[in-house]
Amino acid sequence: MNLHKSSNFNESLGYPAVIDRLGRFNLELEIDTVANLYIIPRDCHGTSTSDRDDVIREAIVTDGCPNADHVFKKESTADNGKKFRFSLNVFRFKNSNGMVYIHCSAHVCLEGSNTTECQFGCDVNNRRRRRSVEENALTLNDDLSKDYDIRTGLIIVTENSKSDDDSFQQDTQESSNDTQFFQTTTNIILIAIILVMLTFVCSLLVFIGLRRRRSGSKRYGVPGSPSKMEMH
Repeated sequence: MNLHKSSNFNESLGYPAVIDRLGRFNLELEIDTVANLYIIPRDCHGTSTSDRDDVIREAIVTDGCPNADHVFKKESTADNGKKFRFSLNVFRFKNSNGMVYIHCSAHVCLEGSNTTECQFGCDVNNRRRRRSVEENALTLNDDLSKDYDIRTGLIIVTENSKSDDDSFQQDTQESSNDTQFFQTTTNIILIAIILVMLTFVCSLLVFIGLRRRRSGSKRYGVPGSPSKMEMH
């Protein structure tokens, strides 16, 4: 069973895989054949160990009916039904260090089959449908009359709410420090500009005062200086 990084199903994850607790399990059941066959999950459940018979389990699909508690979604099939894709909300078990294994019993069906085992969904009418002649023929083939047990490798679901809070607080503190630094720098620049302007104004006033004093001295003479005698 393949586990993918996103619902695009374009990047599979190796095992052990690490998934955030706020994400989703993007799972894919695949049958490798060129025949006109497709694969359907009949029963799926999660455990905290690799033992599919572990009594501590979480139901995902029961008799072809998905568990709505996990916001189950059947994704678009691929390769003419040879890849059955579905996703559900991530869950984890208590006291398990986040370890999760997904187990499924899958049924292989002939294309166009309407047998009970080849129907997926919670529609009761589909489950009570009379078996067709085609189904009776399929039961003669052992490969198409039994379910196949498959599972994922180890999936580790991270519980990172505390680290998220710590990261948020750290980012907030850094942002506050940056804002304080910016305000301090701005205040220093404003004070420097004001001092430069005051210096310029004072220098200008002194310069104007000196010019006026020199102009007055040339026009009226310097007070206290001896006057010249007039010659007759």
